[in-house]
Amino acid sequence: MKTCDIDRATEALFCIPADLSSDDWHEVVRAAIAANIPVSVILRWCATDKAYPGEKNVLTRLRGITPDGGTGPGTLFYKAGKHGYSHRREKLTKYQKRSAESEAPAHAQTIQNVAARLAEIVASCEPATEIQPYVKRKSGLPHGTLVYRGNKEVDGRNYDGALVVPMNDLDGQLVDLQFIPVKGKIKYFLGGIKPPQEACHVVGGELTHAKKAYVVEGIGHAWSAHLATRAPAVVCFGIGRMAGVAKAVRARYPDLVLVIVPDEGGGEKAAEIARAVGGLYFEPPSDWPSKSDINDMHVRTRNLRNVECLLESAKAPSLAELLGEDQSQGSTLNDIGNARRLVAHSGQDIRWLTETKKWMIWNGQGWEMDEVDATMMFAKETVRLIYNEAQVQKDADKGRQISRWANSSSFSSRLTAMRDLAKSEPGIAMSISGLDSSPMLLGTPSGVIDLNTGLLITACRDYYITKSTGAAYRSDAKCPMWEQFLAKCFNGNDEVIRYFQRAVGYTLTGSVREHKLFFLYGSGANGKSVCLETLRHVMGDYAMHAPADIFMQSKMERASNGIARLKGARMVTATEVEDGQRFAESLIKQLTGGDRITARFLYGEYFEITPTAKFWFASNHKPIIRGDDHAIWRRFDLIPFLVTIPENERDNELVSKLKAEAEGILQWALQGAIEWNRIGLSSPSEITIATAQYKEEMDIIAMWLEDCCELANEWVLRKVLYLSFIKWSQENDIPAMRISDFSKKLGQRFSYNRGGSGMKFRGLRLI
Repeated sequence: MKTCDIDRATEALFCIPADLSSDDWHEVVRAAIAANIPVSVILRWCATDKAYPGEKNVLTRLRGITPDGGTGPGTLFYKAGKHGYSHRREKLTKYQKRSAESEAPAHAQTIQNVAARLAEIVASCEPATEIQPYVKRKSGLPHGTLVYRGNKEVDGRNYDGALVVPMNDLDGQLVDLQFIPVKGKIKYFLGGIKPPQEACHVVGGELTHAKKAYVVEGIGHAWSAHLATRAPAVVCFGIGRMAGVAKAVRARYPDLVLVIVPDEGGGEKAAEIARAVGGLYFEPPSDWPSKSDINDMHVRTRNLRNVECLLESAKAPSLAELLGEDQSQGSTLNDIGNARRLVAHSGQDIRWLTETKKWMIWNGQGWEMDEVDATMMFAKETVRLIYNEAQVQKDADKGRQISRWANSSSFSSRLTAMRDLAKSEPGIAMSISGLDSSPMLLGTPSGVIDLNTGLLITACRDYYITKSTGAAYRSDAKCPMWEQFLAKCFNGNDEVIRYFQRAVGYTLTGSVREHKLFFLYGSGANGKSVCLETLRHVMGDYAMHAPADIFMQSKMERASNGIARLKGARMVTATEVEDGQRFAESLIKQLTGGDRITARFLYGEYFEITPTAKFWFASNHKPIIRGDDHAIWRRFDLIPFLVTIPENERDNELVSKLKAEAEGILQWALQGAIEWNRIGLSSPSEITIATAQYKEEMDIIAMWLEDCCELANEWVLRKVLYLSFIKWSQENDIPAMRISDFSKKLGQRFSYNRGGSGMKFRGLRLI
């Protein structure tokens, strides 16, 4: 209703006495709700009753009122007419004077009272556990739910022990509570305070970072959907709320894939909602028992894989539904219609990357670049389906018309147009930043590994995984030769070996929270290169080898194409640093820092990547690090390889033998990931001492002072000291340091001043 009509309806409401019989009271309130009169106004009308039972009781009664399809605003005016209502200005003025002088403060007070009562109820609750009867019966997840421990009664029933499900708006504001008693019907504490689309409960994490979410009726369905798919599930509290919740979620999260999941018999309604929000819908099998749902199947079969398979069958509305049932078949016989046909039939298996301008396809285990023009094959298949459309037409003329269009669509220009226009259809184009973005998921030839648990889960399109390890998942695989190899490399030091296992496990993940670079150092013939080559084989697509020069100081401009190649990589190795090379320290900080980096491929658009790579160097020489600040040195873990393998013990086939244990090494690394997730890297003293020694070796000022100076209470000119330093650097084959850097580092150790003769330092003299 328009604002003026709501004002008229409000005027009519206050002409009706509130002390009505129960039936009349319900009819008037139902009519007032149909007229969109605010609940706060209805409450003030109720308060005019001398026997007013209190706001709390009235809210409970309001909660039980639902539209009956026959009571509308007209009923309100009819009832008011019996009490002398006519639309006169003085009546409205009287109402305004009596009850609307402070509409906003009164409404705010109502909301404040509601919040206080909700807080009071929540204070009487405790966190739910697995033993709560409803949670146990539904094989549910208690996280986020409560158990009421109090004396609240509704309709004479005590709700002590009931499961309490918070109902929040999309900003996280608590607006109501659902009570699920051990026995009896489900009840709601309040009602009518927020519109339906603002009342939901999310299971399985925030929607902000999700790619897909299931929109379900009840908390039991949400538990099963999340457990089976790991995706969040949005509880709507009944199919009547589903459309509102789905639309609100779509408005807040426009890129989120929504899957509407109804109970048995709700497939048609789910399809309607999916059309409205541009989502998918799950149609319950026709042989399901009446009023059953996915949670019933979960509880009955105890098999989440069955639930996952069912939810995977969710589909987009048919082409006719997408285009609108009121449109003629002929309106789909154009390039746009063909593009939508392609998306309807193959859209779940194709994606267009906006930055690289390339197609990707789903191969059953992950996403890959369309190197074989499979998207064009999908377009050709779509043409065949148009012929099928023609064959099923009952109208012969329409059939011939569609058949002619199918023939026309077979031409190269039409096929190209079909595929090109599909790029702009909802859900097809995506950013490269959305690929491989789940840090705790690892693609393998066998499926996807959850790195939190080390267990294998089913590959899913929505993970957008494009990479795979070189080793398959086999839970019983062992790697005795690898373990013997590490024991020899680290001289049997169990603490260092366990640390190394955690470091490799951390490398399996897409996390860079440790901000570390691992530097394997040793004189030679000690297993460094064999170790990294074996790990690269196990990591497969997640590993890449890069020239060490990329990470060294250079006067040449560094192309961002090299950085772009790091997208999705989790292990980057570099070997054989030249003696005297210097790390590009600002680049090392950037790559290990975790902040998003802007990059682009050659001739491509710029895009941002979140670093996921851990950098592993192996060399007989330590690159120079000029910086002595904590920001650079905290990023280095120097791992010493001190044991030189005797020539008569060296095995030229060792790499091949270790690669044969790839499945076992992957299991070994998974255990390291779990341990890292529990305690972090926890570097042992051998690593911290070796790194500290590296830092001392890089302090060339200290080395020069030791060789060329002694302590003394004297002043020495900077230029004299710098000439000595330059000479010493040349004699020791150390790259020269600029005088400004020399002054800065020396000034950190000695007092100085700037006189007429130039800068000078006090506290030392040349030997």
